[in-house]
Amino acid sequence: MVAPKDTYNLSYLYEFLKSPIAISQFELFMSGALYPAITNKDLKKILIPLPPLKIQNAIVENINEKKSQIKELKQLAETLRKEALEEFEKEVFE
Repeated sequence: MVAPKDTYNLSYLYEFLKSPIAISQFELFMSGALYPAITNKDLKKILIPLPPLKIQNAIVENINEKKSQIKELKQLAETLRKEALEEFEKEVFE
């Protein structure tokens, strides 16, 4: 577990650890066929880029904005899909 510090943003670490770069590092150290795992010793070998906190905060803010935009676009797409289906059914069945 990582405790909060003034030198890093936990959300930044979280987003980095889900990234393809971090995952590829995990895969290098994983062992076990049925239940792949990584030891604490190997976990400490994972390279995590730590830009200044100000930049980490900006990265997290950007990611959160993009996630919000994605959520809005998915909602819009669902609304438009429903409207198109209703319009299609109206044209076909009326």
